[in-house]
Amino acid sequence: MKTKISSIGIIIGGILVVVIGFLVSSSRVASSPRLRLKIDPQCDSLVGDLCEDIKAGLGLDVLTHEIFWEKEPESTWHIASLTKLMVVLIAMEKVKSGKLGLGDTIEVTAEASRMGGAQVYLKEGERFPLRELLEATLVYSANDASYLIGEYIGGSKEKFVQMMNKRAEKMGLRSTRFWNMTGLPPSEDKESYNVSTCRDMAILALEVIKYPTARRLASIKIDSFRNGEFELVSRNTLMRRCDLVDGLKTGYYRKAGWNIVATSLMREKKVIVIILGAKSRVARDSIAKRLIKHTLNKSSEMKSG
Repeated sequence: MKTKISSIGIIIGGILVVVIGFLVSSSRVASSPRLRLKIDPQCDSLVGDLCEDIKAGLGLDVLTHEIFWEKEPESTWHIASLTKLMVVLIAMEKVKSGKLGLGDTIEVTAEASRMGGAQVYLKEGERFPLRELLEATLVYSANDASYLIGEYIGGSKEKFVQMMNKRAEKMGLRSTRFWNMTGLPPSEDKESYNVSTCRDMAILALEVIKYPTARRLASIKIDSFRNGEFELVSRNTLMRRCDLVDGLKTGYYRKAGWNIVATSLMREKKVIVIILGAKSRVARDSIAKRLIKHTLNKSSEMKSG
C-alpha cells in the first residue's frame, strides 16, 4: 500500500511540476502580442522578383496584429542596428516607471567614446540629456549614444546585455539573441552576432511604438546635435523619400545586408514592414514602400466603397 501511495505521490508531483512550469513559462510571455496570418495574395505579385533579393520579410497590420505578407518570417538573421530598438524600449520603460527622466544628464564614459561605426563622436566627460542620446540613437543610429544609454542603465555592457536578453525572453522572442547594444559585428572572439527574426522584430516594434516619444524621435528626418555642431540626418532613406513612412529603424553591415523596420502610423490604418538581409538599400526600400502604399490604398478604397 505504501508503495502505491508513494507512486501516486510521485505522479502527482510530476504533474504539478509540469503545470507550474507551463504557468511560469506562460507568464513570461504574457505581454507578447499574438500575431496571426491574414495573407493578402496581391502582395507577392507587388514584391515580384525583388523577393529574391532579401532573406526575410513581413508585413503587419498594427491594430489587428494580422500578417498580410511574409517571407521566411521565422528565419534567423543578423539584425545589425535594429538592435537599438531594444535599447530604446528598455530606456522608455525606465522612463515610464519613473526610474529615469528624459532630461536626466548622462556623462560620457571612456568606453562609449571609443565606439566605431556610425557615431556622434561623444567625448569622455561630456554630458547629454537622455532625450538627445535617444534621438542620436534612433535618427543617426549612433553607436556611441546607444552604448552609453545601455551602460548607464545597466551599470556595464555585460549587465545591460543581460537585461536585453531577459526582456526578449519575457516578450517571447525565442529566436532573438543579443551580444551588444549597438548591433556592430562582434569585436571579441567570445561574442557572436546579434540575431533575430522578422516575427520577433515585429513584436519588438509593437512594444516600441507604444511610446509617443520613441515614435516622435524616430520620425525626425533632420536635426542637430551638440548645440548645432553636428547634423543629424536620418539614416532611414525610405522615410526621407516617402511621406507615408514615419519610422522606425534601419540596420546595415556587409554580412547583415540592408535591414529595416518601416512604420506608417500617421493614418487610421497603421502598418509595419520588416525586411532583413536585402542585397541593396534600393531593394529593401522598394519592397517596403510597395507594401505600405498598397495596404494603405486598399484600406482607403474599402472605406470609400
